[in-house]
Amino acid sequence: MRFLYFVRHGEYTASDEGGVLTARGRQQARLVAKHFKDIPVHTITSSTLSRAEESAEILAKKLKVETIIHTPILVEALPTGLPGLHVPLKWRQDAKQQIQKIIRRYFKYSKQEQHDIYVCHGNIIRALVCSVFNIPLGRWHDLPIYHGSITRFAVEADGEKKFIAFNESGHLPPNLKTGTGFEESFYQ
Repeated sequence: MRFLYFVRHGEYTASDEGGVLTARGRQQARLVAKHFKDIPVHTITSSTLSRAEESAEILAKKLKVETIIHTPILVEALPTGLPGLHVPLKWRQDAKQQIQKIIRRYFKYSKQEQHDIYVCHGNIIRALVCSVFNIPLGRWHDLPIYHGSITRFAVEADGEKKFIAFNESGHLPPNLKTGTGFEESFYQ
C-alpha cells in the first residue's frame, strides 16, 4: 500500500523565486517533520517554487532523507476562476491537466508499504481532494487549508484511492496556524 502525504509549505513572504519562508513558516516545517519522525518516509518530492523547496529541505534534514525530488508538476495553479479574480482559460486548462498528471504519476499502488511526502501548495492540494473524490472542481477554493498542514491519501492493491485526512494540523499550536481561507473575511 502507498501512503501519500501532501504537505502545504510553511508561511512565506512573496519573492520573485516563489516565496521565502518566514520564521513562523520554518517553525511550521520543523513541526511537520517532527510529526513524521516515526514514519519510514521513502521519498520527499517538492514543487520547484522556493517556499516549497525550503519547507522540503527542512523536512529532509530532520527526517534524514538524503534526496529531494524537485518537480514543476507540483507548482501552484488555479484550476478554476475565483470570485473577484479572472483566471485566463489557458491557465485553468493547464491547471486541470496538471492535477490529472499528478494523480496519474503519484497515485499508484506499491507492493511494499511506502510512505511518500509531497511538499506543495494549497490550491494543488485542494484541487486534488476534489478531483480524486469527484467533488466539483469549482469547489476547491471553499476548502480552507493551513500552512504546514498534512493531507493524507492511500492507494490500495486494487488501485482504490482512500482519503484519510484533509488539512491535518494537530501538530501545530494555535499561534502557528496560518493560511488561506482562515481570514475573518472568508466567513463573511
